[in-house]
Amino acid sequence: MSHADQTGSMSLDDGGAAGLGHDAALVLLWAENLAALPRGVALEPGTTVIGREPVGRGFRVVAPAVSRSHAAIEVGPRGCFIKDLGSRNGTRVGGVAIQHHALAHGDVVRIGDAVFVFVAHDGRRHLELDRADPARARGSSRVEGLVGGLSMDRLSQDVAGAIASGHAVLIQGETGVGKEIVARAIHEGSRRPGAFVAVNCPAIPSTLFESELFGHVRGAFTGASRDHLGLVRAADSGTLFLDEIGDMPPDGQAKILRFLETREVLPVGETRPVRVDVRVVSATHRDLAALATRGAFRGDLYARLFGYTVRVPPLRERREDLYLLVRHALERSGAPRLEATATVMERVALYDWPFNMRELIAVVGRAASLAEGGKLKADCFPAPAPRAPAEPALAADAAPPSRRPAPKRAELEELLVRERGNVSAVARALERDAALVYRWLKQHDLDPNAYRERG
Repeated sequence: MSHADQTGSMSLDDGGAAGLGHDAALVLLWAENLAALPRGVALEPGTTVIGREPVGRGFRVVAPAVSRSHAAIEVGPRGCFIKDLGSRNGTRVGGVAIQHHALAHGDVVRIGDAVFVFVAHDGRRHLELDRADPARARGSSRVEGLVGGLSMDRLSQDVAGAIASGHAVLIQGETGVGKEIVARAIHEGSRRPGAFVAVNCPAIPSTLFESELFGHVRGAFTGASRDHLGLVRAADSGTLFLDEIGDMPPDGQAKILRFLETREVLPVGETRPVRVDVRVVSATHRDLAALATRGAFRGDLYARLFGYTVRVPPLRERREDLYLLVRHALERSGAPRLEATATVMERVALYDWPFNMRELIAVVGRAASLAEGGKLKADCFPAPAPRAPAEPALAADAAPPSRRPAPKRAELEELLVRERGNVSAVARALERDAALVYRWLKQHDLDPNAYRERG
């Protein structure tokens, strides 16, 4: 039977063997006839066969290079394993041909010419999302500009919480993930009448910092031929976006701190401060808490910025979204009719994209200009070194973090209070995946937003 409609739950404990949750799934990333295929298969205890005409409990994938019974997924007390069933075109995990290997969260699995991503936690929720929904594909069903599945739904919820809180917002995320898109969404959702003004903090020379941010009056210094409003006052009644604030020099940090404390600016050459009403949204790719602990960033400024935190995940944490993101990048490049191939999508999924969407859009744009026959060429995409799949079995006495018991409600509450509702920080403290921590919070009816306003 087809597993497109499976709803059964797994019998393993939370965070069970090999980190497998109750709702692991193999999510289909790409196949030649993608629109006609199910989103993926929810994995049940026992064996699930994948192929064109699978025998027994199976997931039917009618696609080129897929054998009748191509591969089997085995779910048991020691974890989740994939086994090639003597297929003609082979089974690959992490770019490496395999016979029988353990699966880990985020693994890229190629079965013939169908490319999947193994999702160990919240897999069923990924399957519930409709890949064919054009609104979701454009990102317009949530925060404008966010393209993807479950992780973007969660990000949109975080943005809604940030909007409703009214507090200062700190957006955390690596270079190129789209932090400014999130900041603009917070501004627009806040319905403040003033402008959205972005400040690239490390780009302003220290000698011009006060003048650029707070303004100056005519004649305040050589070259000041007219009054200058300054970026802060330009954002009056609106939103001031301090981008990459973790790279702001120490003297700039002190001046921003004073403004945040007084909500007044003193233009260079002026004698009376000017009151300004702005909502401050900052962003950084750095760990400000760690920097503050080491004294590399002002702790009092960090406390002012840390009102509500939004984390934007990197592409390597949401590989299941990559086909939608490639389509989005093709549209931006003016080449929406170009198609990918199995090899292209396998390369895209195996690469970590250290500069995230910024890098993906640039690479896809270049590939679009070099496409042949209406298809993208694989050699236009980065080719990471193949990764050796996990070993087929765990040692009997091994006790990795994924085998440790799930935390109790009291422990989760204590961590939420300590980390002020930052789920990513809680996940790091527990040495677990953030998606699994979100699931535990839901089970215990704990809302991280409630803890972001404490302390």
